[in-house]
Amino acid sequence: MMRQPVRKTILVVDDEKDVRESICLALTSVGYDVDGVHNGKEALARAIQQKFDAAILDIRMPELTGFDVMHALKKLSPDTILIMLTAMADPDSQYRELTKAAGAYYYMQKPCKVSDLRRVLENAFDEQKAARGTDKPELERPPAIIIEE
Repeated sequence: MMRQPVRKTILVVDDEKDVRESICLALTSVGYDVDGVHNGKEALARAIQQKFDAAILDIRMPELTGFDVMHALKKLSPDTILIMLTAMADPDSQYRELTKAAGAYYYMQKPCKVSDLRRVLENAFDEQKAARGTDKPELERPPAIIIEE
């Protein structure tokens, strides 16, 4: 039986419901498999259950910040592409530099155009594919094995 290419999975984490839902809707409409959550704890719970190809994280959230979630996701799933969003002004590019130094692929100021976000995702996936040295589509992933201690 021939396997089908897998749709890219994206986790969207933003405590602002309107922002989260508009990003989820826009990315779903172009073929991504998107899961949106409202806080860092829920994001990490989902990431334990499922591997995501990319995560879009709001920097400023209650309890766990986007940076907290990013560091945890890098340990859980080092191949997940991380994109940080913020509504905070960053005139000196401090947040941009911090996010890049921490391992984020890209940093975007909110509000951002969904077309720009899509372009960033497509570029990130293309770069990741080139780094792997393959033009072959990803195949369905085997089910995750969870080992309880």
